[in-house]
Amino acid sequence: MVFEEIYERIREEHSKTDNETIVIGVGGGVASGKSSFFAEFSHFLKEKKDISSLSWEIDLYQEPRLKKKRIIDALLKESPKEDISEIIGGVYFKHYNYDLAIKHLVMLKNREDIPDIHLYQRQTGEWDNLVSQSFDKKGPLWIIYNGVFILHKDIRELLDRIIFLCSNKEVRFKRAVDRALNQRKPYFLERENFDGLDDFIRRYEEKNLRRNSDIVIDNNNYLNRKIISPLEKLSL
Repeated sequence: MVFEEIYERIREEHSKTDNETIVIGVGGGVASGKSSFFAEFSHFLKEKKDISSLSWEIDLYQEPRLKKKRIIDALLKESPKEDISEIIGGVYFKHYNYDLAIKHLVMLKNREDIPDIHLYQRQTGEWDNLVSQSFDKKGPLWIIYNGVFILHKDIRELLDRIIFLCSNKEVRFKRAVDRALNQRKPYFLERENFDGLDDFIRRYEEKNLRRNSDIVIDNNNYLNRKIISPLEKLSL
C-alpha cells in the first residue's frame, strides 16, 4: 500500500516519539486530490499506526472571491494582450493573508489552541467560515497542511515534509467541475478560468514545489496511487 511506503519514508527522517507533532505539506494543482488524499491517509494513520491527524488549508487565507474577480477584470481590461494565466495566477498567488496563515501554522505546530475566527469559505467566497482548533497535548499528531501555494518561503520553513500530488489536467478539470457543482461554486465551470489559474500554478509548481518535494505521487487514480520520481514525466 502506498500509504505504508509514505509513512516509512517520513519515519526515515522523524523517529517516533510519544508526543510528536509532524507537519506535512501536501501540494498539487487545482483538484489534484489533496482533500481525498488527506481523508484516506488520515484513516490509515489512525487505524494502522494509532496516530491522530488533522487537516488545515492555506486556502482558508485567500482574499474574498469577488475582490479577486474585480482585480482580474480590471487587469484584463487594462492589458488585454497579456497572458491571462499570468494575470489570474498572479492575483490568486498574491491575494492571501500570508501573515495570518504563518501565525496560525506556528500555533498548530506548537499545539496552541486557535480561538474562533472567520476565514475563507469556498461555498460563499467570503470570510464567513467560523474556524477554531483545540488540542489534546498528549499523543502523536500529524498535521496535513495542504494547498496550492504552500511553497511560500516562510511557510515552507515550518513544514517537516512535503508531498506533491500529480494528476493529468483533464482528470483534474473533471474533478474541479464535480466539486464546483457540489459546492455551488460556479467559477471553475468556466474552462478559461480553470486553464488560467492552472497554467500559472503548473509553471510555478514544476519549477519550485515538485522538484523540492520529499515525496511525489501519481494521484490520477485514487485506487492505484504510486510514488514516482520528482523528475518522472507526467502530463499534468
